[in-house]
Amino acid sequence: MQVDTNNLAAIEVLETIIFSGKYEYACLAADILIENNPCHHQAINKLEQIITSVEEEKIICLAANGLMKSKIGKLEATTHLKETINSTIHPFVSREAIDILIRLIPKDKFGEMVTFGKNYSSTKKHTNSFNDFVMYEKSHMYEQICQHMRKLIWHCAQNMTYSEFYQAWHK
Repeated sequence: MQVDTNNLAAIEVLETIIFSGKYEYACLAADILIENNPCHHQAINKLEQIITSVEEEKIICLAANGLMKSKIGKLEATTHLKETINSTIHPFVSREAIDILIRLIPKDKFGEMVTFGKNYSSTKKHTNSFNDFVMYEKSHMYEQICQHMRKLIWHCAQNMTYSEFYQAWHK
């Protein structure tokens, strides 16, 4: 959504919303402000604050998506998206976070993302007990998250040389 930069009243309202306390609205308002001005410091600072202080995965993804559009703050968003992926058991959240990462990561970080994606499956330890429905559900969700992770690895691999990919994979 574009807001005319001369429409100071609309900009002022959006700036008020980012400090309102409702994280979802703050993320949406900050997203609009950053879309109009990729260096809007108040909006970037608020999104960085939200991303580091909130535990709700949906809000972290919203904030990271807004930071992705900024000229600064992408590193912070990348770090927290990786943490969100590592801590979630919800395939929807991981898919959202990975989709944002794919749009967010610069070319020089592809190797790091390949290593992260490869190591993901070895760091997650879920037991698979066919007698226990809960464990089955966890393993099923984990497999869905791994499928999303392969999408990230594939994206990076397509944009790297063989040598770069080989080095990242064997780290």
